[in-house]
Amino acid sequence: MIHGQVQHEKMMDIEKKFAPQVWNIIPSLNVIQKEKACILERDICYLAKYFNVPEMQLYELITFFPSLTLQKKGKHVIQVSRCLSIQPDKRNELADYLVTELGIGFGETTDDGLFSLEWVDCLGCCDQGNVVKIDDRIYPIGNTEKLGKIVKGFRLGKLSDEWSEYLPDSIKDVSSFYHLKSGTALEKYFSMTTDEKEQNHFFNSIFGSKELVCPIQTVICNADEEDMGSFRDRALLQEYIHEAIAGMTMAGLELQAKQGFLLLPDQYSYLQPLISNAIQKRQDENLLGESIQGHKDKNFNIRIFPACGYHIARETDFMSNFLQGKRLYPGSIYNKEGTYFSNVMEYAQLAMSIGAGKGKIPFSDSLCISVAGDCARPGVYEFPKITTIAQVLRELGVEDTQGVLLDGVRGCYIPALELDIPLDQYNGINSVIILNNDRDLMDVVIHILEYFRHISCGICTPCREGIPVLIDSLHKAKGTKHTPYPMNELCSLAQSIKLASRCGHGQSAANIFLSVFNNPNNSIPTLQN
Repeated sequence: MIHGQVQHEKMMDIEKKFAPQVWNIIPSLNVIQKEKACILERDICYLAKYFNVPEMQLYELITFFPSLTLQKKGKHVIQVSRCLSIQPDKRNELADYLVTELGIGFGETTDDGLFSLEWVDCLGCCDQGNVVKIDDRIYPIGNTEKLGKIVKGFRLGKLSDEWSEYLPDSIKDVSSFYHLKSGTALEKYFSMTTDEKEQNHFFNSIFGSKELVCPIQTVICNADEEDMGSFRDRALLQEYIHEAIAGMTMAGLELQAKQGFLLLPDQYSYLQPLISNAIQKRQDENLLGESIQGHKDKNFNIRIFPACGYHIARETDFMSNFLQGKRLYPGSIYNKEGTYFSNVMEYAQLAMSIGAGKGKIPFSDSLCISVAGDCARPGVYEFPKITTIAQVLRELGVEDTQGVLLDGVRGCYIPALELDIPLDQYNGINSVIILNNDRDLMDVVIHILEYFRHISCGICTPCREGIPVLIDSLHKAKGTKHTPYPMNELCSLAQSIKLASRCGHGQSAANIFLSVFNNPNNSIPTLQN
C-alpha cells in the first residue's frame, strides 16, 4: 500500500512537471529513468494513458534510446569514451582497470547494484585527455590511481571532489569571439530597421530569402550535431551560452515562433545546470519569456530537451520525430513543417553578427574548427579559409603526422602527402582529427565503421547489412592481408551504402573507408582476395 502511494506521488510529480503534450513524452521518460534507474511496466501504462499514446510507442522509445532501459541500472553509471581522439592503449588501460576493480564487464551491473559500466562513443571532451562520466558529472582522469580514488569515494557514499563542473576553456584562439558583449545583441536587434536587417549579410542569408511554406511555430537548436572527435558545440555552450540563447531568441522573434527547444545530447548532461541558469537569468532580465524588453507582442521561451543517448547529428527528420515522441525513422517525418532548425554555432554567429555592428560578419573569411587527436595543443581554433591543413598542423606544432580526418568521422581521410590543400576546399567542416604514425590505419577505419554500426537505426538494408560486411572483411584481413571479397567489390558495396541509405548517418558511414582504400598514397597494406 505504501509502495503504491509512493508510485502514485511520483506520477503526480510527472504531471506537475509535464503537460500532456507529445514533446513531453521523451523528457518524462528521461526523468523516470534518472529517478528509478529503469522504466517499469506500470510507468509505461501510466504514461501511455497520460499522453494518450499506445504503450508500444513507449516501448519503441525505451528499447531504441541507449540511456532508457527496462532493466535496472546501477545507482551510479560509469561511462568510458571510446572516442577516436584518445590513443587506444590509454583507453584500454582505463577500461581494463575498471573491469578489474568493479569485477564486471562493460554492459553489466555489480551484484550490489552500486555501479553499471558502459562504453559511449564520445563524451565531447576530445581535447581533455582521458575522462570518465559518472552519472551527470565529468571526471578528468590522469591515471588509474586517480580513478581508483574516485571509485572508492562512491563506494563510501562520498561524492568525489575530483569532478569538473565545467571543463577548462577549449576555445584557444578564436578572435571573432573576443569582441562579444553579452546582452547587447538583443537590444541592437530591436533597434534595427528593415534596411539594416537587409544590409546585415549574415542575418539576411538566414532570414532574408526564406520563403515560409507555413508559419514557424518552433525554433530548434541542435547541440548534438557533431560526431565522435568533435567538441566545438560543447565549447560554445560552456563559454558562450548567452550568445547562443540570444541567437535563438532573435530567430524566434524574427520568425514569429513562440517556443524554442535546445536539444542537449546525453554526453553534455553535466552542462544542463549551466544552461538552465542562463535561461533563468535571461528570463529575470526580461531578455526571454513574455513581453521581451517591454515589447508586448514579442514572446519567446526556450526549454532544454534531452537527447537520451542517441546521436542526432544533422538529421532534421530525426529531430522532428524526436519532438513528437516517436522513435527515429529516416524519411518518416512527423510535423516537420512549422519548425526552424539550426545549430549552436549558427545561433551564436547570429548574435555576434548583430552585436558586432554594421559591416562586421563573424567568420566570413574564416572557419571555426575543433582540433583533436594526436596533438599537444587540441582545442577550438579560428583559421582563415585559405589556410592549408599543413599550415594548421605547423601552427599547432604537430610534426609526426600520418594523416588527418577532415570533418571528423563522416568526412574524409587526407594522408600526409596531400595536406597542402586549403580548409575551404571542403564545405562546412567543423573538425580535424590528427593521426600520428603510431596509429594502425586499418584499426581506425574499423573503429569508425563500428561507430556507424552502433548509431544505425537499422531501417535501411544497405546500412544495416553492408556495414557489418565491411567490418568483418577488415577484421579477417588483419594480419593475413587477405579479404573474403575482392577489394573492388568492397569499395562498390561502400559506395552503395553511401548512395542508397536514407539518412546522413548511412550516407556518411563509408566515407573514410572509401577515402582510405581508394587512395594509393595511404600507408595501408595492399589487401588481396
